[in-house]
Amino acid sequence: MKFITIFSAMFFLFLYTQVLPANEMGIPYQKEPRANLTVGGQPTVEQLRAFSEAGYTTVINLRRNGEFDEFVEEEEVANLGMEYIHIPIRNIDSITPANANALHRAISQASGAVLLHCTVGWRAGGLYAIENYLLHDASEKEALDLAASAHMDHATGDVADWIQANGKNTK
Repeated sequence: MKFITIFSAMFFLFLYTQVLPANEMGIPYQKEPRANLTVGGQPTVEQLRAFSEAGYTTVINLRRNGEFDEFVEEEEVANLGMEYIHIPIRNIDSITPANANALHRAISQASGAVLLHCTVGWRAGGLYAIENYLLHDASEKEALDLAASAHMDHATGDVADWIQANGKNTK
């Protein structure tokens, strides 16, 4: 019986490490699409502490109010001496030029490295790609490549659809 319990625990650990890739800070699907910007999923308090200790100054949360209740992220971020910015995004339809501008301001005005997150990085990658498309004059291909580099590789079709529907005339 003890062997089965140990085997089960080892098998679960193997599956867990296959689903949530390991990375330096430990947040799900962590990517660094450019210097001083990390995009990924929801961090824990311990992971926020690690980001703070690594010199990060700003945390941008794209999760909607009520979507996460394990701790009050704004308070934890403030207690760690970092700036907290909340830009709630529901899905690809919530990615708007106004939200892209808000992200652009937040990243541009940060005094150091930035953590941009949602649940698993999908919304964060999409908003980041569209922010670059609209405000950094990235081409559609460059925006899709950014989406892929920031974890949105599984949903680049949504970013392509957004670009086709909205174009660059939405600044």
